[in-house]
Order: sequence, then C-alpha cells, then structure tokens
Amino acid sequence: MFKTYEGEMNLGGVTNAANNSMMMNYMWDFSVTNQSVADSLLKLEGKEISVHYKEKMAKLPWRGDTKYIVDRIVEVRSDKGY
Repeated sequence: MFKTYEGEMNLGGVTNAANNSMMMNYMWDFSVTNQSVADSLLKLEGKEISVHYKEKMAKLPWRGDTKYIVDRIVEVRSDKGY
C-alpha cells in the first residue's frame, strides 16, 4: 500500500462566446506524495498559491492517481487589502 494525497484545484477561467463573457471552471487533478506539502495545502485552502509540480509520463500506484506530482507550494501575498 502506498500513501499519497489527491487534490483538485479550480483554475477558473473566462471565455467569450458570441460577445458574452462566461465564467467557466477548469478543474485540475493532482497528487502529493509528501505529507508536509499536503498539510500546507490544507492550511492554505481558499488562498491564492503558486504550485510547483512535476509531470510524469504516466501515473504509477506509488505516485498517486495522476501524473501531476505537486512537490512545493508558495502562498501568493496580495496587496489588494483582502
């Protein structure tokens, strides 16, 4: 048995269809193999972050359910006051 953490991130997005702007959600699935990175993601849920990941050629059981392995995150500080 392999311990991994699976996540899903809403990347958002806007599209222009017939001169009407529409909001669309683009969901990105990823895996985390490091518990401290997973804990940091849980702590920063709902905040703006920068994610560093490695894309593998294929998914393997010991690396998680996706071929995207997040190995580092950084909180993005906003100076907008909210």
